[in-house]
Amino acid sequence: MKIKTYVFAKRTSPNRHLTRWLTNNQVDWEYGSEEWGIDVARNQTCIRFMRECPDYTHMIMLDCDIVPDASMSDFLLDPDEDIMWASYVGRGSEGHVDTFGAGACRISAGVLRKLSESYRMPFRFTYNETADRLLDCECNHFAREATALGYVPKQVGCVGHILPVVWYPKDGGRVHVMPHELDAGQLVESQ
Repeated sequence: MKIKTYVFAKRTSPNRHLTRWLTNNQVDWEYGSEEWGIDVARNQTCIRFMRECPDYTHMIMLDCDIVPDASMSDFLLDPDEDIMWASYVGRGSEGHVDTFGAGACRISAGVLRKLSESYRMPFRFTYNETADRLLDCECNHFAREATALGYVPKQVGCVGHILPVVWYPKDGGRVHVMPHELDAGQLVESQ
């Protein structure tokens, strides 16, 4: 098994926890495409992997704000799984706790070959008919396309996700936590 890892970091570096994990595990890694949106970057990186790494069996995709835990090492150990992912909390109420997330995943070259043979763009945002409302993220589109070809993504643990938040004090020692994308009226209560 030979794995190439791509870190998605537009104009930034991997966080110190991810950098330490990459170093400690002697991971063969480089930056993914810096194009944006993330769906375009992921697709371009898949194409680059297929073109430049013909002798590699798998690729790992990691967003630069992922914080690995011990389960991340499972990405390097199980040669039999075609698609593996670690769950993580996203922005606001979004995230990939129960659904495939490309921010921390491993995909076999075989899956990517099958998707390219089917002329399928693996990662794509899904919008309504008028294209003015996002219905689904690129990760869920990938999972549907892969599942249609008989590949079932396997969750292998969880990772942290660095997200900016705003903390507000409240009576009784409690605080309100507001992810930076939410309006003040959507505060989340925390202890």
